[in-house]
Amino acid sequence: METETLKNRLMKKILLFVVTGVLALTGCQSDEEGGSVNAISLGAPSKTQFDHRGGLGSVDVYAGNKTVTAESSNPEWCPVTVFDNRTIAFNLYENLGDKERTATVTVSAEGLPSEQFSVTQDRLKGPVITPTTLNFTSDQRTISVEIIASCAYEIVAEANPDETFSWKKSADGKVVDFTSKDPGNYEVDGRVLFVPEEGEEVPVTLKLERMNPYEFLIGEWRIDQCDQSAEQGGPTSIIISRRIDGYDYNLWFVGVDEINTTYPVRAGYEDGKVFIYGAQEMGNDGSNFYNLHYNGLINGKGTYIFTYSGDTICWSATPEYDDNENRVKLSFADSGKGSGSVAETMKIFKGPAYFNFQTNLFSTDNLVISKAY
Repeated sequence: METETLKNRLMKKILLFVVTGVLALTGCQSDEEGGSVNAISLGAPSKTQFDHRGGLGSVDVYAGNKTVTAESSNPEWCPVTVFDNRTIAFNLYENLGDKERTATVTVSAEGLPSEQFSVTQDRLKGPVITPTTLNFTSDQRTISVEIIASCAYEIVAEANPDETFSWKKSADGKVVDFTSKDPGNYEVDGRVLFVPEEGEEVPVTLKLERMNPYEFLIGEWRIDQCDQSAEQGGPTSIIISRRIDGYDYNLWFVGVDEINTTYPVRAGYEDGKVFIYGAQEMGNDGSNFYNLHYNGLINGKGTYIFTYSGDTICWSATPEYDDNENRVKLSFADSGKGSGSVAETMKIFKGPAYFNFQTNLFSTDNLVISKAY
């Protein structure tokens, strides 16, 4: 009986201990949920050691319902921001100096002891180069690169086809002038490495564009597709020549009776495309007047003769380069600029006046030309 009583007393003590613990835990949880804390809880920073390039880091923080603030000892190169009262983000800027540096971040909340953590950034090691991608054109064949370096360095060519690119370092090594050859028939990609005595190698990409497309298209073109063959009086070739530099061309329909190399067609050059405009007065000898126009649809219906002036109803073609075959192609089709009017057939006529339509010299529904490079 006494043993049973002792057991009951022991069980009551255990139960009382458990209940007290639960109440204590409940009380603590309630305080936590209500935002009542007596200290700032600061997690471990995601990163505290940075190289000279800097970077981003963060740390979790909790201060209940208190507003969290953070202050950097060096905001000019390590600014800090508090997000959602729970995260402190810090951003280390590039260190171009010759000394390691440290910033201390102080985390505060009203009525609570502040907490701190520190981040350290290494000094500059190796070169910093601006820019690291150089795009050369026919108008810009020399590009200067600024260098900030902690030591001496060499420039080593990884790729330089046909010695397209050259460079010259200034006496103090702070500037390197890169120069390319004139653009040619192909794009050229090169790459050099800045190899320092300390730190990491830095690659610089060099790019030389293909010859200016306007210039590239000048020359004699082969007829690949045309409804009116040379045997039927169609062109044996087409010559594209300069009209207004960089703006438009003359197109000569070689072999077409009477116009041949005497009366060219005007073709515009815009956004890398070639446009053969409609309703053109090509020229006259006083008795015979030559003109080009298109026939086609309006809103998907009918066959219309487009003879009013303007450059909207026309054919256009975008150069297609085939570096395997070394050929460039122009496939002409309606430009889509006609607002429902579609140029389907190109026609060249001769008559006693412009658009008299007495004699049809040339007609085709398609025109594809190409030339070698």
